[in-house]
Amino acid sequence: MPARGDAESRSKRSGNLASRLKFGTKLREAVLCFIAGLAVSIIFYPINFPFYSFIALIPILWISYFLGPGSFWKGYFFGFGHFVSCFAWLNEVFPGSSFGLALAYSFLTASWNFLTTRLLFNLDYGKLKDLAPKNAKEPLYPDTFTIGKVIFFCGLSAAIWVCMESVRSIIFTGLPWNQLGACLWAYPRLISIVSFTGIYGLSFIIVFVNLNLFLILRNIYLIKKKNHPERFFNKKQCLPLLILVALFVVPVHTWESSENIRVALIQGNIPLEQMYNSNPKKALENLKLSEETYKELTFMAADEKPDLIIWPETALPRALRPGEPLMREIFNRVECPMIIGTVRRELRDGTKGLLIDDYRQYNSAIYFDEAGRVIDKYSKIHIVPFGEYTPFKDLWPKKILKYIYMGTLTRGKEHSVFKLGNASLGPSICYEDIFPELCRAPVNKGANILMSISNDAWFQKSSGAQQHRIHAVFRAVENARPFIRNGNNSDSCIILPNGKTVGLLRGPSSRFYRGYRIYDVPILTNPKLTFYTKYGNIFAYICNTVSLFGIYYLLYRFLDRKKRLHEKIKR
Repeated sequence: MPARGDAESRSKRSGNLASRLKFGTKLREAVLCFIAGLAVSIIFYPINFPFYSFIALIPILWISYFLGPGSFWKGYFFGFGHFVSCFAWLNEVFPGSSFGLALAYSFLTASWNFLTTRLLFNLDYGKLKDLAPKNAKEPLYPDTFTIGKVIFFCGLSAAIWVCMESVRSIIFTGLPWNQLGACLWAYPRLISIVSFTGIYGLSFIIVFVNLNLFLILRNIYLIKKKNHPERFFNKKQCLPLLILVALFVVPVHTWESSENIRVALIQGNIPLEQMYNSNPKKALENLKLSEETYKELTFMAADEKPDLIIWPETALPRALRPGEPLMREIFNRVECPMIIGTVRRELRDGTKGLLIDDYRQYNSAIYFDEAGRVIDKYSKIHIVPFGEYTPFKDLWPKKILKYIYMGTLTRGKEHSVFKLGNASLGPSICYEDIFPELCRAPVNKGANILMSISNDAWFQKSSGAQQHRIHAVFRAVENARPFIRNGNNSDSCIILPNGKTVGLLRGPSSRFYRGYRIYDVPILTNPKLTFYTKYGNIFAYICNTVSLFGIYYLLYRFLDRKKRLHEKIKR
């Protein structure tokens, strides 16, 4: 019998195709996984085919289970395909940023895929089988999956997925954008559960359904291939799917409203290249054009006698000051309060205020009364890394810092609630509405209406603004509050407490539209706090705890298997 070393040396001889076949197989598997990841993104805009989500994970599970080892790197390529397409709109802001995020976040899908396949192996082959040789004369069949095993496997793997999504909402200051459950935003009946579980509950259900369907399809395949139906067929494996259908029958939110507040949303649709220009002369011309645009739209809206007028985030490419000529001209004509998104400057303690470094700058929403006096203000708490501030600025080498230093803003410290009669508005700015906790906080302080102002012109005419809007739907349902959303270039609307979008501000042929619209926003009568508003992401915390139990279980089985293998060899 030839030695192993001789066999390996022969496989590497010139003309031997073994290594090429192995590389070609791995490459094909990597491409398949990448395509499977790309396909997941069709559940979001611009394609928006949400019901594919219920089978979207089956391809990667099938590839990982039936096409040999390597579940971690297969999950990585799967995640890379998904994230690089899901975050493609970010390339409009920072070229190549979707590629960088995909490189980082794909480790989460890789970990989920690895843990899921290992869990399936341990449930397929108990302690009596997990050391059996693969080349045994008698074929090694998986154990029959009882309904208990189905629920354990699907529930634990779905909890691990939720854990990975919650990790994504934290690392690199967090980007919980396009979580799996967000694809169901247009179906109020299906998303009512988020008032209890948050959006993580929807992701859990979708992953659970994927896993349950995968087990059913796997068993059908094994029945045909192995011709042993008594080993694999179990009608009760379909029961969890029926249980999950019941979760989608949670009653849709109803509410009582004795009065409305008339709100005018101003959408200037100022393109980014027009808002910010490095040529001083051109920048001044663009500034005047922006001022005229917002002033004229505001005067037109004021003629319809609204109770409140709202401008979007950083409506003008400069800081607005109370009492300046533009503000005096506006409030001489406008007879109602206004909320304006602008950069706000505040003197640092102990300085004279002569230099720019003497000021702190905030991305703020300023609330003016009908006379132009400042009533209240809110400064953005979750500011954008490398866009509004530079993380660990003092640690970067100066040669690199000059290329990445992109912001001097200071984060706000507390949530505000803007009072207007019986209406109490809880403001958020930019992408803060993708963070459930940031929208939940003002509701706990008494807000009966949620509000977001945003400048999505950074995304140009990509699907970024549409994807951004759908997150506000879940904030409305989670807290059972109306949601006012005002964008600079598109997707301004009102979202009702049940998640229904009303009055999307758009032109006859395009979402990107310059105009205004008056909305009647309901003021809820004696609104109650939802379970989610009271307790936050407790469902996600439970899933995180369950995930730790799952990792402990897999580690125990691994170490136990090593121990028994060692004892077997010693004999």
